[in-house]
Amino acid sequence: IASIKETLLEIPAFNVKRAKRRILALLARLKAVKPLPSYPALTEPKAGRKKLKRAKLEKRMGELSYRLRDLSARYKKYNTLQGECPTCTQPVSSEFAGGLLADVDNERAAVQARLEKIEASVESVDMAIARASAAAEAAHTKAVDAYVAAQNKATMLRNEVEREEERVAAHKKALAAHTLQKRVIAEATKKKTVLQK
Repeated sequence: IASIKETLLEIPAFNVKRAKRRILALLARLKAVKPLPSYPALTEPKAGRKKLKRAKLEKRMGELSYRLRDLSARYKKYNTLQGECPTCTQPVSSEFAGGLLADVDNERAAVQARLEKIEASVESVDMAIARASAAAEAAHTKAVDAYVAAQNKATMLRNEVEREEERVAAHKKALAAHTLQKRVIAEATKKKTVLQK
């Protein structure tokens, strides 16, 4: 009996009620975690008007480029005028041909200036679209980070609950073993007492 008493399991100090309260508190914290939304999708930036404006600018650039090619062709045609008109065979003076060339040259310069202005506008629209895309990507990254943080918090709380439940279960198991040993010792002590009488 003495040897059995010596081998009696030592039960570490453990407060089951406190552990259960901790589990309940953890479960309450887990419940308080906002329901996780679905994984955030990357959304297109809200740059619809900017893209529409860019399309209009590109269309206008195409028109002006066509106009510029037409003016260059007319300039070459007028530059070759010497003596008479190739279409109607009327006489053409060099002053008249020079005036036509100057008019075409002035119009070509004006078209070129408008084209450069539109190209600058396209660049600024492209920059605005790029900023909107970067902002959308940053917002997506932030949403993903928030999602992952919430997921990690919920997982951490679940793991804490599981650890506490495992501690309680281990303690109950050790307590049951301890109780069994006490019962065995008590029965052995009873038998010894009965035998001694």
